[in-house]
Amino acid sequence: MDFLEKIERLTNNEDIKLAGELRDLLNTELVLTQTRYVCRYGTLSDGHEKITDAQRYYQAIRELYNIRGSIMSNKALALEAQADLLDAREMPNTTEAEKLRKKAAILKADEELLRLLVTIEDLTRMLDEYNKVRLELMPIVRAKYPNGIEEAEPDNWEAVYNYRMIREKNPRLAAERVDNVPLPPDKKAELGFKSQRIDALAPKIIREGLSLKACIEDFSREKALTSPE
Repeated sequence: MDFLEKIERLTNNEDIKLAGELRDLLNTELVLTQTRYVCRYGTLSDGHEKITDAQRYYQAIRELYNIRGSIMSNKALALEAQADLLDAREMPNTTEAEKLRKKAAILKADEELLRLLVTIEDLTRMLDEYNKVRLELMPIVRAKYPNGIEEAEPDNWEAVYNYRMIREKNPRLAAERVDNVPLPPDKKAELGFKSQRIDALAPKIIREGLSLKACIEDFSREKALTSPE
């Protein structure tokens, strides 16, 4: 038995045929990327610091835009694969070598088309779920932030800061970073004073030429003035 005969025998195995039929389980038992559940509660979750409705809404829009790009890129590949299939069907098949090359070209194009079909179907499921989240959150977010994401960002990042401070209370976790939370120095210092994170006061101290002691005293006086009797 030559090598090709062995390959033919192995690839005609019932398990391989069955595996090819598993595409019929797509969206029920077969998922190549993310389930709807993971789209909604994974990517759009606190694990990725998507805390507020606005953060989840805007991230859903970004995901939609990126997935749409992937779908269209795969569509372009599918057009090329279909062209390859048409060319393969026109290949000569007089000699044994030509017959093998034609068979190989048709198989390659067919498999590529099938792969792209499954990929696009898989991405379409994700697209649909992110769009559902977008539509659910759109009226809430647009009512609160009619001017868009820039209007929402101060609240979004304050939520991230507070989220990190809550996580930091777990003694098993390392100290959370605050230097990479984009907030104005005054706001970051205010939150840092409340959460006892001295490093959050640093931008304000440096900008205003204060000492750490003076900065803390300023916040303490302000707290005393605003506290109820």
